[in-house]
Amino acid sequence: MGEAREVFKPVTIVFMRHGKAEEARAGVSDWERRLTADGRRVVECVAKHVGLKPDVILTSPLVRAVETAEITSKALGGVPVIKEWALEPESFSFNELESLIMKYVGKTLMLVGHSPSMESVVATVLGCESFKIPPAGVVGVEIVKLEPKGGLLKFYLTPEVLKCV
Repeated sequence: MGEAREVFKPVTIVFMRHGKAEEARAGVSDWERRLTADGRRVVECVAKHVGLKPDVILTSPLVRAVETAEITSKALGGVPVIKEWALEPESFSFNELESLIMKYVGKTLMLVGHSPSMESVVATVLGCESFKIPPAGVVGVEIVKLEPKGGLLKFYLTPEVLKCV
């Protein structure tokens, strides 16, 4: 990937944590947990404030993330949604982000995923020790170098600040 870094053009990535989901309960796998009614409402409210229409929304295949991506897509006027295994809670890392950027080269991406993996990736990109993203929170980052500390924070939207809660 050394050559890819040399010809890398800056790209905007929008990170979104899925909305508030049902509590874990017997008989329902973690993969199947859905958004709560309030979680759906907050995701829709936040999505209307993003102010940037990505070319594609990539989402973890877990139900709550897919629901978040679909609600967000509709709020943004119908952005294509694609499930990506790289965004699973246990899989997402800076290396997976790098692979997704190269797979969708030149595209403005929105990534819908989970805590703490998404928070860890955002922290790595921004060069922070840690970064917290609340449920339905959105972080816009311009990646100017495809390496740790290679991103610049463009915006950070939380349901609380937007008065969506």
